Amino acid sequence: MSNWLKSKKSFRIKTKKSQVINGYRNIDYFPFSTETFVPYLISKEMDLLNKEVELLEVYFNGESKGLYYAAPKLNEMFLRKNNLMPVNIYKGENHAAEFHIGLNKNLFNNPSLWSKSAFFNQENAESKNDLKKFFKVLGSNQNKPDPSLDGYIDLDYFSKFDAFLTLTSNVHHDWFHNMRLILDPWSGKVTQLIVDPSIIPLSNLKILNNITTKNTDLDFSANDLSAFLNKYTEYVHKKYKWLYYFLKKKDVTVATTNYFENIKSDLNTIYNKESFFLKYMNNESSSYVEKFEGALLSLKENKNKILEILESNPKTSWDKIKGGLSITIDDYTPISDLTLSFNGSALPKWIGVDINYDNIINNNEPKFYINNSSKQIKIPAVLYSNRLKKSNQQTNIDHYYKLDYAKTRFELITESNIMPDKIESKNFFNGNVFTIKKETVIDSVKTNKFNNLFFNEQPKEKPVLYLSGNILVDDNLVINKKAIIEPGTIF
Repeated sequence: MSNWLKSKKSFRIKTKKSQVINGYRNIDYFPFSTETFVPYLISKEMDLLNKEVELLEVYFNGESKGLYYAAPKLNEMFLRKNNLMPVNIYKGENHAAEFHIGLNKNLFNNPSLWSKSAFFNQENAESKNDLKKFFKVLGSNQNKPDPSLDGYIDLDYFSKFDAFLTLTSNVHHDWFHNMRLILDPWSGKVTQLIVDPSIIPLSNLKILNNITTKNTDLDFSANDLSAFLNKYTEYVHKKYKWLYYFLKKKDVTVATTNYFENIKSDLNTIYNKESFFLKYMNNESSSYVEKFEGALLSLKENKNKILEILESNPKTSWDKIKGGLSITIDDYTPISDLTLSFNGSALPKWIGVDINYDNIINNNEPKFYINNSSKQIKIPAVLYSNRLKKSNQQTNIDHYYKLDYAKTRFELITESNIMPDKIESKNFFNGNVFTIKKETVIDSVKTNKFNNLFFNEQPKEKPVLYLSGNILVDDNLVINKKAIIEPGTIF
């Protein structure tokens, strides 16, 4: 509402059906903000479903009103533009003018707090039964070892979305506002959309009661859904792989910097023409170039902090215990590709992972066998510390941003209880090999139900399926990857 007190205002235009602009009729125009605009650039580089934003100079009646960015409204035309079937887009806002007085503020407690921006045209436009069902599944799955929420969640996409949030340190879509969800009856999936994003340094990430953390929080969540997903190490691992992919293999910071360099002179030109006197709260003028450089500085700082964590050797140790040995991890990053070396004449034939901690290797627990020539046993697994959400306010535990890890132990059993002379591990991300020290740890915990053993794999983007020509469909056709239907295709 404060928009109308400002000289430089946001506004929206709506065109006639015959005069759409780039496929849209409803377009919002916002005064240029690097904190919001840069995340949209990054999300595009990461191939996330988002608004197509663009910079432009706005004129009213021939008079320049300065630099704005344009963003289409999230509605049915947005779905069509992104080749999506008619589905429900839910808008979650319980804030400011849309605040519901007297009700619990948490959007995930009450489907009636949500409104529809687009609706599935084969159902009642007022019905929210699909949202009610999703919230019921989310609530009932809190303690089940299934991060996909009975198939509602595409873990590859959501983990990439979460990697984007981590990279930009964006907690601005939280449990009471800035939530947009697509519920797709065709695929049965839920997708979160990006709304009013921000970018700040990870070191300035604010947590409960606006306390600023001293250390980088690589894992955080801002609502019930992200708090649920980030408990699962399988999900966290996918998120970390996306982070590493988009910072090392397809560096989004380079693409964003290149974009800035291409428009730098234009930013200077339009700033000198700007109709309004622009200042920060501390009364120091900042040009558009300086603001953009500030956002890039935050992005690069986040990149360096994230890579520093992912490429560091985790805090880990091993020790002999009754019936076998234990390996303890107390860090964000995992250990992977364990190598156990034996120097004595007596070699174990195998080593197994005691998943249920019963001092026996059962049929469903993995065994790995000795290589007699190298006197080594290799375990190509990835092991993480437990993830947990803690808060001193139990009633608002999912509203506390920070996620922690616990000092977690994995127990191994060797044939004849023969101990290794050395245990080595790899950093999953950069491949560095390091030796795990032998040390007694008395305060570690067992893995919880959200922490599963899984095996090494490399990150990759989903392939795209191109459909063209005449396609005969004489049975159910299920497409589980991104598909582009080329013009003229006939089914």
